[in-house]
Amino acid sequence: NGSIGAPPPPKPNDPVNHPTTGVPLFANFPGFTSGDYVFEPGPIYLKHGKHTGPHAGFGVIHIVAEHFPNIADAAVATATATNLVADILVAGAEIFYEFALGKRAERPLVCRTSRGTLVLERRLDGANVVFYSVVTAFQFANPPGIKVGVLT
Repeated sequence: NGSIGAPPPPKPNDPVNHPTTGVPLFANFPGFTSGDYVFEPGPIYLKHGKHTGPHAGFGVIHIVAEHFPNIADAAVATATATNLVADILVAGAEIFYEFALGKRAERPLVCRTSRGTLVLERRLDGANVVFYSVVTAFQFANPPGIKVGVLT
């Protein structure tokens, strides 16, 4: 609103805090190798994100736009999306890999069968350290691909 003392609006790459721990780290990805793709271990973060169209975007804003568009209250929609991600990213959640081509080849899937599935993207921070960013999450649990590991 531009008033003095108001916090600036979040930027797309700003991290969102885990709803129960209050810190940006949602989980740790154990890593795996598949053919030419090496997925190093790294932290998993949920970003504020952006939505640029159907099936295009990342983070909380994208998850809300794609999967919770009928929740009118923005705070409730954000909490719903953030809680879904937190519910999926737990110890024992299965990791699948699609063996796809192009951009999808760079995205492992994490599935917790009883809650839903999410898509991760391998990224590098400013110091070239690997981390994983949540692209999207949805409430269905029949991931394509082969199980390649579990979150610990």
